[in-house]
Amino acid sequence: GRYQAVGDPQDIGGRMFFRAKEDGHWYIIAEDGRRIGETYDSVRDPVNIGNHLFFWAFKDGTYFIVGEDGIPVGDTYELVGYPRDINGRVAFKVQQRKRQFIINDEGRRVGEEYDYVDHPVPINGTIAFRARQSGSEFVVNEKGMKTDREFEEIYLLKALPDGNAYVIARKSGFIVKEVIRRDFFPLPGVVREDAF
Repeated sequence: GRYQAVGDPQDIGGRMFFRAKEDGHWYIIAEDGRRIGETYDSVRDPVNIGNHLFFWAFKDGTYFIVGEDGIPVGDTYELVGYPRDINGRVAFKVQQRKRQFIINDEGRRVGEEYDYVDHPVPINGTIAFRARQSGSEFVVNEKGMKTDREFEEIYLLKALPDGNAYVIARKSGFIVKEVIRRDFFPLPGVVREDAF
């Protein structure tokens, strides 16, 4: 073939996409041969989130997540985590100026900038993540609110089938399991189709 290297083809909403290297640059290629986005110094295999393509890319010393329209979600950053599927919407972890935060599908920051954030996870259909600030760890919801309870360290944040979640964490030197009620994870506003 004409490519120096290719990644495994990925099925995204019944369409095939793959990454390919040509003349020292990386591209994401659709099954019809068109390129998604521009040329990149590096890309990872595209992922399917809500039947839409997203991929991790690196160019000119910055990292970003690119959507199917070829446009980065949010900005370019010092570091970017892999895109995560949150109930059919993309969200990801980034670092900028030594501060970490989560970017949602609209390219907006969720909550504040923190010393550390873990990758976002879906809880009750919403974005949730654990964060560390000033030596304490807590959980942050999609609206940017943090739990009242803080811990020395959170080892696990896990969704439960009923919309609640729990953490396994260290508090006062003890390992504890605490439930976070589903009302802390409010579903994003649902717009009725006839409201337009």
